[in-house]
Amino acid sequence: MTEQLVIVGAGMVGHRMAEEVAAGGTFEVHLIGEEEYHPYNRILLSEVLAGRADLNSLTLPEPHPSVQVRRGTSVVGIDRDTQQVLLADGDALRYDKLVLATGARAFVPPIEGLDADPKHVHVLRTWDDCRDVTARAVNAKHAVVVGGGLLGLEAACGLRRRGVPVTVLDLGDRPDRKSVV
Repeated sequence: MTEQLVIVGAGMVGHRMAEEVAAGGTFEVHLIGEEEYHPYNRILLSEVLAGRADLNSLTLPEPHPSVQVRRGTSVVGIDRDTQQVLLADGDALRYDKLVLATGARAFVPPIEGLDADPKHVHVLRTWDDCRDVTARAVNAKHAVVVGGGLLGLEAACGLRRRGVPVTVLDLGDRPDRKSVV
């Protein structure tokens, strides 16, 4: 019986790992992604925000034909005793090897008022986030980007390219030097 490899996270890293392992033929590979979309290059979301690319251009190639892809479901538990991944849709997958390639979550700082009107507070991590920010930019009079790191500055530049005046707030006295090249 072929060993089962379950990869949780269908982003760029999970997709690439599934490709490489499946090509080796040692494992039956299952790739689980919370988003309903085909895996895509998250790094280029700021290019979409800036209007230099469209969402469809971010799509990664189809995974190896032997990779079993489950989109639109999340992992709600891991039973290490029975070596099963429990999915939100009620299914469970047995694994011999398990890889968690879930990436990072967007951080919204605990600033008073940010949670008062969530339709005006956005993060830029997913395809849906990018669509929301882009749609809000159409009628925006001004935007505030919290964080002067690479992603914050890219988001600010993208909004600026769309004609939205932007203020960047950062904890430091200037943007992160590693971000400004």
